[in-house]
Amino acid sequence: MSYKIYIDLDTLAIIAGVGDKNPVLQMPFKRGIGPLVEVVFLKDSALTPTKLDNDNLMSFRFGVKPKGKFDADYWVIETDWTIPTGDDTSYFVRPIFDTVTLNTAFNINGNSTDDPEFLDGYVEIYWKLPDDYPTKTLPNTVARIFNDVNRGDESTPATGAPPADVIVTRDLRTQNIVATADSIVLDYTALGYTTAQVPTHVIMLGISKSAASASNLLAFIREPWTNTHATADLSGLAATGNTYKARYLVIP
Repeated sequence: MSYKIYIDLDTLAIIAGVGDKNPVLQMPFKRGIGPLVEVVFLKDSALTPTKLDNDNLMSFRFGVKPKGKFDADYWVIETDWTIPTGDDTSYFVRPIFDTVTLNTAFNINGNSTDDPEFLDGYVEIYWKLPDDYPTKTLPNTVARIFNDVNRGDESTPATGAPPADVIVTRDLRTQNIVATADSIVLDYTALGYTTAQVPTHVIMLGISKSAASASNLLAFIREPWTNTHATADLSGLAATGNTYKARYLVIP
């Protein structure tokens, strides 16, 4: 992540770009990063990038403080700047958005109930010659610092079972049934379960026209088990006394 900041030397405002004096009111940053920031100073009504006179003697600061709290400690402060040489006009600084004061403001404390999504602070650029007063940008640009998700100290959650493994835990069972009064009783003991293995749900996948197979899908019925059995309605399908083969997907 990198940024380019333009400073209008006529107004000391952080502006949109060369020839565009619209102020930048907000800049997004992220907690836990050290972005490279390129700073360009503009003269001649913000038309010309320029080097500062005697910049090799100057001290520079990139600072962020809580919005509206000018007496507060810095959230972020960086004084190590790269000064341009030759015909270059770009200054570079790499502020670190991972400080004790910023972490305290974000409530980095192991408690996930009090975590803000973002914090707003003022960005200020400062430059100063020895034995002189500093020059500073106007504090009208807000640094919106977003909380981070990947901090590097989290535990790895257990891997869940893939869908194929989940299906394996279900049983496919078949049962020869005799229709009585257009309904059948799905008895778990007929599916091979004991009284200690009563499943929670059964999905009837198919009922065949004969007891030979269950390949012809004639019904799709899902019933919860109540005590030892569930009743499936086959109105309009089964004839009293006929024998069918049913296939179920049983969910333990």
